[in-house]
Amino acid sequence: MAESNKDCYPALEQALRCMAAGDLRRLAVLVEPLLQAPPEDAYFLGHLAVILRRLKKTEPALALLRKVTQQWPESYIWHFNLGNAAKEAGRLDEAEMAYRAALHRQPQLEGARFNLAQLLMGRQCHRDALQMLEPLTHHSEQPAAVWAAVAGCYEGLQEWLLGLEAAERALSMASNRVRYQHLKVSLLMRLARHQEAWPLLLQGLAYDALSTSQWITLFRSLRKPGLKAQLFEWMVQHPPRGQDPWLVYVNALQLDGAYQAALDLCVQAEQAQQISPQLWDARGVAWQAVGAWQEAMRAFEISLEQDASRAAVHSNFGMLCHILGKDVEAEQAFRHAIGLQPDLAMAYANLGLALTRQYRLAEAAVACRQALQLNPKLSQGFFNLGPVLIKQGRAAEGTDAMAQGLTLNPSAYSSFSSYLFGLNYLDIDPYTLFNHHQRFGAQLRKQYVPRRHWPNQKNPERAIRVGWVSADLQHHPMGLMLLPLLKQLKGVRMEHFLYDGTLKHDAISQEIVALADHTVAIRHLSHEALAERIQADRVDLLLDLGGHTADNRLPMFALKPAPVQLSWAGYVNSSGLGCMDGVILDCYTAPAGLERFYSEPILRLPHALYCYEPCQPHPPVASLPARKNGYITYGCFNNLAKLSPRTLRLWGEILKRLPNSRLALKSASVCDAETREALVKQLAALGVSAQRLIFIQPSDYGRYLEDYQFVDIALDPLPFNGGITTLQGLWQGVPIVTRWGLGQRDRVGGSILTDLDLVSWIADSDQAYIECAVAKAADLDALERLRMALPSRLKSSHVGSALRFAPAFSELLRQAWRRWCA
Repeated sequence: MAESNKDCYPALEQALRCMAAGDLRRLAVLVEPLLQAPPEDAYFLGHLAVILRRLKKTEPALALLRKVTQQWPESYIWHFNLGNAAKEAGRLDEAEMAYRAALHRQPQLEGARFNLAQLLMGRQCHRDALQMLEPLTHHSEQPAAVWAAVAGCYEGLQEWLLGLEAAERALSMASNRVRYQHLKVSLLMRLARHQEAWPLLLQGLAYDALSTSQWITLFRSLRKPGLKAQLFEWMVQHPPRGQDPWLVYVNALQLDGAYQAALDLCVQAEQAQQISPQLWDARGVAWQAVGAWQEAMRAFEISLEQDASRAAVHSNFGMLCHILGKDVEAEQAFRHAIGLQPDLAMAYANLGLALTRQYRLAEAAVACRQALQLNPKLSQGFFNLGPVLIKQGRAAEGTDAMAQGLTLNPSAYSSFSSYLFGLNYLDIDPYTLFNHHQRFGAQLRKQYVPRRHWPNQKNPERAIRVGWVSADLQHHPMGLMLLPLLKQLKGVRMEHFLYDGTLKHDAISQEIVALADHTVAIRHLSHEALAERIQADRVDLLLDLGGHTADNRLPMFALKPAPVQLSWAGYVNSSGLGCMDGVILDCYTAPAGLERFYSEPILRLPHALYCYEPCQPHPPVASLPARKNGYITYGCFNNLAKLSPRTLRLWGEILKRLPNSRLALKSASVCDAETREALVKQLAALGVSAQRLIFIQPSDYGRYLEDYQFVDIALDPLPFNGGITTLQGLWQGVPIVTRWGLGQRDRVGGSILTDLDLVSWIADSDQAYIECAVAKAADLDALERLRMALPSRLKSSHVGSALRFAPAFSELLRQAWRRWCA
């Protein structure tokens, strides 16, 4: 052993004594030299990891504990320590494996058994948790905690009586009965035994100093509004030390989604002259939730005028700015919050959002990681980090980050949707992809019960009420497809209802709204309230135009407010919901046999799935750039996330086959220097020098279309094809090389080209894709003729003419309605 390593052991013992004495400041100083070159010895590394955990340096501790368990695999205590560290870091899969490894070696290890049970409860695996706890009910050093956990499992299983029995056993064994009394109260409330629960609740509250979060939990456990009001009145009459009854009740209402009730309570507080800066902040959050942006802005401003020292208010104000697209102001607010409270993890996570919107992706990733370093269990940190990595072209890392967030917060449905959308960028098989979507649907079914009966008149040929649900009724691929279609569907025995979740409206929005018979703004409506509105509107056929895209309303669709529910065009995969009556595809994107990858029945159009007819004049088609350049320029204007490792490998082979060719890329992500440099290095490793790359800056829509003048041939990314991007390029005379894949996401390009009778541009293998791209570049005359002919070809197709597209689409809707009426 080296002399320097020998010297480490006394220093380690000194650090351990310092830790035992509780002197953490000195401990932080003592540990630094130990980290420089620690001996590769399990004893040393293990105890060093214990010190790091005490200093809340969880990730370094985890790394050391992994080494220890490899060196000393039979030591159950180090597997147990690894489980605890992994749990603290939010790495719940690793924690579960470590706890199981510890129990395999020592089945009687109470701590591992209890901690694993709690982890399983957090994952809603209450039966498994009960099995894990069962031995501890016979012998435990903390029997009250064990029985309380058992009660929690039964509560999760909705077996209220068994839960109540377990809660009473916990109370009978507890030295501090108040600690577990709220559990019994909650179960009595669930059993509707309010006469027993209420005195017990007040008795406990009279002498128990609960934290704010515990008060909020108690409010939320009371199912009847009358009981909540009684508790609030009791709090007002007997204000607990350090608590604001108004603020507690408002926060509880907001967590239950009762934003209007929270706003009404804020009005009462103002009238009673009880409104504090904190309550103004909460009022701003409630206004924001119902989409009253100006009122929310004013509430935050008043809160900050009264007390500008609270970091959380600056963070909330920043989040509102972000929602409104004011990301420079949002960034300033988040940085102000961090300056006031450097350990405010959520402010760092939100700063990541503001930086992402500005495409400062490297900075955004740093901010999100700082949030997770401060709070490894902050699910929002993982949820915000994931999209940053995806935009950087690191889809596998991004989806892994979001998966970690979901282990911490499984019911975050919008983030679950983001995770599923991200999976489409990966080269994974359709079975695996579908299984993930099914898991989403199964989770929704636990919370949302679909309607089974509707009063709608079953007349198959009457005018039907068609609802369209979207957050993208603007200059967005969905809005650009819907506008020309609605123009053609007017007056075909349909009454159109728009359920509009769009945040920022534009000229396209105004045109779409003008075509509808009814428009309902829905951003401020909960999923339940939206479902009630749709039922009240007596909608016959409801279309989802979002799938798992941002601001979707899939949980509302899980309530089945309309008798016929269909998905169309907004997403490239199954929703995973079992309550949809169909997904509208075509015979090219969904050949026979694809049904096994969908939870919905497939309804096939006889022509292409998409239709894009320019809503405003396109620039004229430019001459073939290869004529003046003397070389072929391939191009892709899709977002960087679609440029998978497989895609780049294929492009590298194509460019190697044509040594003088160039590759033009247009994506907002490459504005970030670090992201652009990483892409340059990836392509260099594939034999494509930086000199052959053309990065085209992001631009407005008109300039975006003009930039196709630099491209001879477009290359479709795999496995996630372009959609509207492909069609916009075709309208500008730029043909595209694509290939058939196994599912909808990698068959869209083929569908578009088949409708245009350009099947020679569709490959059936990766090698054929390379050969096609090379061969098409060899005949400039043919390329030039096609370039000039493409706009006319589109006008006479289904994919480029809403007039031709609409009849079959309308008939498909009518057939779906007839099936329900039959």
